[in-house]
Amino acid sequence: MWHEPDTMKKKPRCYNSGPISSLSPIAAWYNFERADRLIADELQMQPVNPMKVTWGIRSTAPWLVHMIKDIILLLTCSDVYFQPGWEKSRGARLEFKTAAFFGLNIWMSRSWSVEKHTC
Repeated sequence: MWHEPDTMKKKPRCYNSGPISSLSPIAAWYNFERADRLIADELQMQPVNPMKVTWGIRSTAPWLVHMIKDIILLLTCSDVYFQPGWEKSRGARLEFKTAAFFGLNIWMSRSWSVEKHTC
């Protein structure tokens, strides 16, 4: 029987959640890039960044359209990482409730250090 080498195994997907619309586009992009590196390096997972996956949705589309896309994207992951300040974001709070409801693994960051959260 053939076994897949460890190097060929897919890494778990981890959705990157944090404030977007309350920040300047540059600040949000910086935070999401920083979190992507943390997800890849410290958690050893494949980051899934909602700012990079647009599915053709324009940045000027209504907030609800973006959230529907983001929730669908989140549900393709086994884990979710919440950036510092996520609690102040209406979208991130919705993503937290969705992740908890569906039993995804939740990782939190208060000051860019990672800790696993249990619901």
